[in-house]
Amino acid sequence: TPHAAFAGMVSRLDRSVGQIVDLVDELGLAENTLVVFSSDNGPTSAGGADPKFFDGNGPYRGIKFELYDGGIRCPMIARWPGKIAKHSETNHLSAHWDVWPTAAELAGVDVPAGIDGISFLPTLLGRGQQRQHDYLYWETSGKSGWQAIRKGNWKAHLQYVGDPARTKFELFDLSSDIAEEHDVSTAHPVVSREMRQLFSSARTVPQGNSEILITAPKKKSKADK
Repeated sequence: TPHAAFAGMVSRLDRSVGQIVDLVDELGLAENTLVVFSSDNGPTSAGGADPKFFDGNGPYRGIKFELYDGGIRCPMIARWPGKIAKHSETNHLSAHWDVWPTAAELAGVDVPAGIDGISFLPTLLGRGQQRQHDYLYWETSGKSGWQAIRKGNWKAHLQYVGDPARTKFELFDLSSDIAEEHDVSTAHPVVSREMRQLFSSARTVPQGNSEILITAPKKKSKADK
């Protein structure tokens, strides 16, 4: 059944991750290895999966392909003995595009100016001085174009962006409504206006040439052999 298949996959994933961590320890690399475990989205109903049965999104609204927190809020677990305090937790607001600058800082490598990501290494090491995002922006093709912005405890959604006749704006106060059930856009016109302005400017195109050129290996001529 789908329930049993899902449970089996979770158990296998847990066992496989454990094997990797055990091997890192056996090789004596633990204190020089940062292990990060996360997911790229919330639970899904694809393939007969049943998010409600496993309470996959907890108290949050939405699933994969949706921009409510149930679809995009994911756990992140980091392990680095001697560097990251055991059982420590943080409420730092981050996103997966922060992984690149974090890895770059660890490696002592510069990243291009103007990227969206911010290194969360200060948070991992518990040393403070963590830079914060002004806001976080997401988009998906669902609902004829769906955008979302998180700024502090405010979360705004703009749905049906590609269909002006159906475009829908929502605003939620996550400090009192983590399930995103009560649209307060009318009660907070100033915040709503600010979020609408962000929607018009947050989406940017990649810098420079974003194409990845892939070429086949050059065939050797008889003279090269």
